[in-house]
Amino acid sequence: MKIGLYQGPSCQGNQRRTFAEIRQAATAAGAAGASMVVFPELFLSGYNQPENIPKIAQEAGGEWDAKLRKIARDTSCGICVGWPERVGQDVYNSASVYSQHGELLGLYRKRQLFGEMEMTLFQSEDQYCLFTVEGRNVGLLICYDIEFPEHARALAGNGADLILVPTANGSEYPRISTCLVPARALESAISVAYVNYCGSENDITYSGQTAAYGPDGAPLCQAGTGECLQIITIPTRAEFDTKSLSTQLKDIRKAVSL
Repeated sequence: MKIGLYQGPSCQGNQRRTFAEIRQAATAAGAAGASMVVFPELFLSGYNQPENIPKIAQEAGGEWDAKLRKIARDTSCGICVGWPERVGQDVYNSASVYSQHGELLGLYRKRQLFGEMEMTLFQSEDQYCLFTVEGRNVGLLICYDIEFPEHARALAGNGADLILVPTANGSEYPRISTCLVPARALESAISVAYVNYCGSENDITYSGQTAAYGPDGAPLCQAGTGECLQIITIPTRAEFDTKSLSTQLKDIRKAVSL
């Protein structure tokens, strides 16, 4: 299974530019044989846009949804992208996944809100998201979620062998991509794809460092700080000697109160 990882600058809410970038990356990824291309967190609105996000947030099934479905069909490439979802008076930091045929495969709302801006703008939700792509069980987390081993472990325990993680990680946290993300892959014997912005947006400078790791924790790709589209093949567990993979999921003992 091949996927594309798009690391680029925030379009800062410019809708024409945003969807042009998505179409261009999906076209290139599809031509390279990728089943799906993954974009950063809140890519449809920009991440560091606290004044703009409440104004442009959309309900599921709206104009953005229609455009993404069409791009997926036109390019024969699935899409995973973050966006602000409105539900009544509430807004969620959400991500949607579409198949190569434009079918909605999954919708996930971020569980672990990070910092004052997110906690002011968004509501959180406790539901996980699992879906199937080319016979593979795939889970979805957003940015800060992957820093908690419990969430990756929960998805792996329910059958996921790949987790997609749209993110918006600042340059002051350079070890998330190189330490915590491979740890999540290694300890649960799953693949993890972590897709970040590059460049800057208002007062945030992003770290880039988009990366993917296999179930042995070894890197499948690691980006620098510039714009790029990486096409990678995601291995299955069956491709590895089982002796090289963690058995933590099987061996973990139930926690007890002190």
